[in-house]
Amino acid sequence: MRSNVTRHLVDTSGNSSMEKKRKIDSECRKFKEQWNIQYFVIESSNKALCLICDESIAVLKEYNIKRHYETKHFQNYSKYTGSLRTEKFEAMKRGLKSQQFSFIKLKTEQEAATRASFRVALEIAKRGKPFTDGEMIKECIIAVAEEMCPEKVNLLKTVSMSPNTVVRRVENIAENISSQLFDKNGHVEWFSLALDESTDVSDTVQVLIYIRGVDKSYEVHEELLDMYSIHGTTTGTDIFKGVEMANQKNQIIESKEQIKRTFDGKT
Repeated sequence: MRSNVTRHLVDTSGNSSMEKKRKIDSECRKFKEQWNIQYFVIESSNKALCLICDESIAVLKEYNIKRHYETKHFQNYSKYTGSLRTEKFEAMKRGLKSQQFSFIKLKTEQEAATRASFRVALEIAKRGKPFTDGEMIKECIIAVAEEMCPEKVNLLKTVSMSPNTVVRRVENIAENISSQLFDKNGHVEWFSLALDESTDVSDTVQVLIYIRGVDKSYEVHEELLDMYSIHGTTTGTDIFKGVEMANQKNQIIESKEQIKRTFDGKT
């Protein structure tokens, strides 16, 4: 008997909370246009945004909005009445839109400056130029802009091209390319390696390792897998060790036996 009563109380309590939740949901609170002028608020993301202090009122109830206005702003803004109050509201609304537009524009310009910095750093790296050339290139760009589009000079000055920045950009580009190469090679079904050996100006042997892979869709891609230097002798064993180290870094071939078979041309 007691268990039945307890179960009944639990069910009644649960139903009560559910009914309360349904009641709140069924209120369908909506923002009313008269609150714009009355309390200097607008609707933003299903909340009331105060144009005076930029504070959001989460619950769309006139009681909450009115309490916010009367507690914080009534003393300074009650003097605005009639058409003067309407003009004040419209001016504050235009100010908010202008502020939002300026923020979006600033964000877009910052992103463009960063992309430009990456592109210049990439060109410097591709041509093997010193990282310090970035500052010289920036000065040249600004000089051209001063003659052709003076209004863009201040924007171009925000492009960071210091030697340290160029170094970071090149490192980020290299990491991104390596990551793409790793992902691409991780899906190959068949591959072959090709080695190209040459001597640089310091009489050091440089070995380039190229990989040509075919994926499940039979798409063929060929990329530079790695490069390493050989100091001293250049025997087959020395070259093989370089290939083995490249594999450890890129994790292309699963076992040492596969490296041997691939290197010997038996597969």
